[in-house]
Amino acid sequence: LAWYPGLADAECTRADKVNENTVQCTDTERVLPCPLVSATAPVVDFTPEAKVTRVRQPVHLLSREYQEKYKEAVEKMKALPESNPLSFAAQAAIHQAYCDSYYSYHRSSSGSAAAARDDPTFDVHFSWIFAPWHRMYIYFYERALGQLIGDDIFALPFWNWDTPAGMVVPPLFSEGSTASNPLYDANRNPANLDALIDLDYLNDKDKEPIPFKGPKDEKYKKLVNKNLSTVYNQVC
Repeated sequence: LAWYPGLADAECTRADKVNENTVQCTDTERVLPCPLVSATAPVVDFTPEAKVTRVRQPVHLLSREYQEKYKEAVEKMKALPESNPLSFAAQAAIHQAYCDSYYSYHRSSSGSAAAARDDPTFDVHFSWIFAPWHRMYIYFYERALGQLIGDDIFALPFWNWDTPAGMVVPPLFSEGSTASNPLYDANRNPANLDALIDLDYLNDKDKEPIPFKGPKDEKYKKLVNKNLSTVYNQVC
């Protein structure tokens, strides 16, 4: 799902160090997943696809046929062994590797306290690289899913949470069970599954979930208007 509900986002910690040219995982205890590194496969420069058009649709408007196609792709990805670079675990590890302050640039070999204090962290968040990095990440995740089901034009659906009809966790991700639906995650808070999302949650004093009841409910209307105002202010 673009943006990535469905990929586990573990808690980030400051741990591993890198040099100027490489990102090297040193998490020997496997507290967090490390990005896969091949000792034999050469690095291949990216070549844009030719004449391939993918159309991403809002997830709350997906046809049943497309929903099943998405489920099939994720199910096959989760069935792959972790060592497979197309596996669900490997895709999650790629994102985790560049999470908040997980890696540091180790520019000094002196080992002094001053050098450690001045050692900057590598972070794709809160910087100009946020959008292009995640665009790259979603692009290859999308291609991997399509490859697993033999669909060269498979496109990830997106969570259209800036329109009233989409301001709820997509039912596609909450229906069924872990056994019957590969998109289902039992760790999601059930109180929020059928509630209207609050796009200004961090600044909202009233954090009680508001049921997704529709335009006749006054609390629903109030939060929808607040959400649309939040989107407008952030975009404009």
